[in-house]
Amino acid sequence: MVASYRALFQAKGAALFCLAGFFARVTMSTVGLGIVLVLSRRGSYGLASEVAATYSLVAGLAAPQVGRLADRHGQSRILPVSASLLGVGLGALVACTALAAPSWMLFCTAAVAGCGNASAGSLVRARWAALYTGTPRLHTAYSLESVIDELVFISGPIAVTLLITQVNPAAGLLAALATAVAGLIWLSAQRATQPRPGRLVGEQQRPMILLPSVAALAMVMLALGAMFGSVDVITVAFVSSAGHRPLAGFVLAGWALGSAVAGLTYGALRLSASSLRPRLLACVAGMFLGTVLLQFPTTVAALAALLFVCGLATAPTLVTGVGLVEATVPRRRLTEAISWTSTSVTLGATAGTALGGMAVDAIGPHRAFVVPLLATGLGLAVAIASARWLRPRVEVETRAC
Repeated sequence: MVASYRALFQAKGAALFCLAGFFARVTMSTVGLGIVLVLSRRGSYGLASEVAATYSLVAGLAAPQVGRLADRHGQSRILPVSASLLGVGLGALVACTALAAPSWMLFCTAAVAGCGNASAGSLVRARWAALYTGTPRLHTAYSLESVIDELVFISGPIAVTLLITQVNPAAGLLAALATAVAGLIWLSAQRATQPRPGRLVGEQQRPMILLPSVAALAMVMLALGAMFGSVDVITVAFVSSAGHRPLAGFVLAGWALGSAVAGLTYGALRLSASSLRPRLLACVAGMFLGTVLLQFPTTVAALAALLFVCGLATAPTLVTGVGLVEATVPRRRLTEAISWTSTSVTLGATAGTALGGMAVDAIGPHRAFVVPLLATGLGLAVAIASARWLRPRVEVETRAC
């Protein structure tokens, strides 16, 4: 396993863009939480969640557009603009909060910050594809990126919460902002490893979401995102109802840990592109079975164990989804296409959080786990129904011959 991952960094510049991408993507797990923690001090969790949702919605919609521009003009030209928007927006949001500015200004600054979302994970994955397309190493690289995502989701919330609650109300957001901007600028400076930009003409200019394979995968990821968001809020409610609220973060970390372990193992396997479609169906089915198990825990310990089990299917599913994107779209449009899948997860998680919260209020935290069950069931149904559009190029070319 170690040898498989070490081989990735034999390519010149790979370690540098991977590290820069790690710093650039900290906004994934810190900004929304940071906004809630900072603005809730004004006495309204409703306002805080609405501003955070505004940021998440705009950021999700902006990511594919940034990816589209990066594919056309190059990451080195686009990322400084994204970093500037992110810096201005979050900096102004922190200032408006400190000065007790009107609520409408909070929404405006959150929207500006969202426009600066560059989906660093998609940008880095496009660089890996430029290096290793057509080789087994690309699968390993995508698995590594999935594990890095999990590390960000484990460490980011802990760091931003400690800074906001123990240091200064603005410290968490400003630290996340400084880290992300530094990562984006560092990534943009690495011109040698960026995918070659290309001008698009005619039909090539159509948004990637209109491509059947991308649309199908986006719908699957939307459903899985709803599962992620609902499990988060329901788990917090479940653990709190048991009188162990301080353990909620550790219970959820078990899910991320299971995903990271599976991602590392999955990435070391040698798998062919022709098996991508059946692998996706198997992985989504595994996630569905995991949410079936979530209907039964009655203790916090049992829930933690089952979340770890559920996590074992998470990274392989996401890695296979990105692999299918790479295998079915034009290479010049890869960043935009991958961004649509990450955007779908984000939008699904936003909706899932709301649905999970409503289910907790209506039927209690134990029964509320039916929400992620329905979400993964929908994702599996969509994956099965759209399987005919998820054929990798190598499979299509083989049949044509």
